[in-house]
Amino acid sequence: MNRTMEQVLIHSDGTTITLLEQGTDEHGEYLIVEHLGLARQARLVGYKLL
Repeated sequence: MNRTMEQVLIHSDGTTITLLEQGTDEHGEYLIVEHLGLARQARLVGYKLL
């Protein structure tokens, strides 16, 4: 399995997307990311999250 170092994208509204892992397994290539900021944005537009 191949892996990469953690990388972070930060949007001007404060939302962050962090690349936690990238690799290849028996099913092919994959990415594991963490996307923070969705809850705050949802509240701003009136969505209720459980």
